[in-house]
Amino acid sequence: MATCLLDYAFSTAPIPLQVNAPGATATSRVNLAVFNPTPGVLCSQILVAVPVGTGAADLFLEPPLTSVNTAKWAISSQDVVKGEELGLGEGTFATIVFQCRDQADYGVGYSLVLSVVGTVNSTVGEFTYMIQEWSGTSPDDLNPKVGTFPLSKQEAVFTLTNFTAVAVDKPTVPGTAFANGQPLRLAWESTGTWFELYAKGNPAPLHAGPETSYELPGGLSADTQFVLVASVTGDPSHDSPSPGYQSIYLYDALTLVVTDPDLTPRTVAAQNTITAGGALTAASATVTGALGAGSATVTGALNTGSATVTGALTTGSVTTGGLTANAPAKVASTLEVTGKATLADTSAATLAAGAVTTGRITITGPNDSLHVQGGELWVDTGNRNAAQVFNTAGLYPTGWFQNRSGRLDNKVTGVVGWVVNASDCGLYTNGRMIAAGGLAALTHLPTRTGHRVVTSPLAPEAEVQLTGSAHLANGRARVVFDEDVADLVCFSQHAPYRVLLTPTGRCAGLIVVAKAADHFIVEEAADGYSDASFDWMVVSRVRADGEPSVAMRLPAQLPEAQRPPAGGGESGGAADHGADGHGADDHGSSGAVDATAE
Repeated sequence: MATCLLDYAFSTAPIPLQVNAPGATATSRVNLAVFNPTPGVLCSQILVAVPVGTGAADLFLEPPLTSVNTAKWAISSQDVVKGEELGLGEGTFATIVFQCRDQADYGVGYSLVLSVVGTVNSTVGEFTYMIQEWSGTSPDDLNPKVGTFPLSKQEAVFTLTNFTAVAVDKPTVPGTAFANGQPLRLAWESTGTWFELYAKGNPAPLHAGPETSYELPGGLSADTQFVLVASVTGDPSHDSPSPGYQSIYLYDALTLVVTDPDLTPRTVAAQNTITAGGALTAASATVTGALGAGSATVTGALNTGSATVTGALTTGSVTTGGLTANAPAKVASTLEVTGKATLADTSAATLAAGAVTTGRITITGPNDSLHVQGGELWVDTGNRNAAQVFNTAGLYPTGWFQNRSGRLDNKVTGVVGWVVNASDCGLYTNGRMIAAGGLAALTHLPTRTGHRVVTSPLAPEAEVQLTGSAHLANGRARVVFDEDVADLVCFSQHAPYRVLLTPTGRCAGLIVVAKAADHFIVEEAADGYSDASFDWMVVSRVRADGEPSVAMRLPAQLPEAQRPPAGGGESGGAADHGADGHGADDHGSSGAVDATAE
């Protein structure tokens, strides 16, 4: 078989590759950079094979995880085969096929790196990394070409490196400065087997175990120094060492800065103004000037000339000339403001103010309601939920919006959720969406002559569709679902999924000869042995409550929308029509918000 036309360069982490000590499970990564030195050379597919096992000529204990640095290529299949099938002699090899998605990218004039990562075995030795590329100078005449590369594993050396911190939502961007409360993940690389992580000021370890990462879901509230201790041992908590024994440790330290920390000074005295960008905590506070704080907790009385609290305000009582609270405020007894009170969300036994602007109105009585007659209810809360409505009724909806007039022209007369960008989500529910109009959803798509209205597919069963591309190798292909995709497939004798195949290369026909929960096998008809490519679609029933072999069933009929009964605070009106077409009294609901459009 011809040699490869492309050039390849390897990089590893760690450098050099090291075997694991017995009991260790550190992972190692092998990256393969692909270069095209010759203009006009094309490549559509690259298969890599790495040996799997426990011997000196093997690399990983189990088939590795795989990835690629560009969306121009995809992982089309993974398998485990004997070395004889690859012309490599004895041994077992994990094979991964990387497929170029678009013929326009066959020239590989861009950065392309293929990556495998897994747990290296414990035996020193040299192993073979095999590459098989489908390349040539014409997209219609691409043939397999093979290259083999010897790589080695060295004896494990006790190391501790790359002690870093990242934000959980940005796992590839290490940093040393983070916001207060931002979820963090600390990670490190080591050939050690036991790790203890300490934070400054805390004698007990935050983490003790063999894991090489630790998450802080609540983040940090102040600058913190971390010290990491690594050793090659088991859990030392039950050790009883003999005289003269001494453990061997490696240490690393990392200091993280909080850009908006919480501060807890012992004493603060102010002649005029107190401004706290973070939290203010006190038994009682008297400020003759102005009080400004990110948040304030005063267990006793808060007396101030004026107060602006951008975060939460919790206090026994408040007496002030003016109060602005941009977050929830809880006052145990009396809130007294001689001037204007601007409140985001406030609860108090008594509220007295010259004028009140508030972000929440609380209706506590069983028959109380909020009623706006002939005017407009306007809620603008900025960067927060504009409205939250709750009820505990099992028969009635939480919100009922009804237009008494029919549609004029081609206008929407129901509920509109308007967002800034067309790609933003305008409606969300954690349950099911129901439409009694006969179509599941309507939208329109741009065409050369304007827009065309389209609807979603309708099916008598809940289904999920998976698509992809693969190719035969000597007339046979094993298509393996990604792990997260396999978790979507429902597979059992009573609910098997369907596989639809479309050849995109010449062959005698395609047959699905086997199906499993995580893969299916395709063979060429008439005992063919071509390397034809094909597209596939899997149509599977949706799992019921995540059960892999139980299919979800749709309800026999849609639930009925029941208008809540009449409540207090309503001035009456003409009869309306409910969702079932029957009359419904035009009254407000008990403990809910009833908004009708005139």
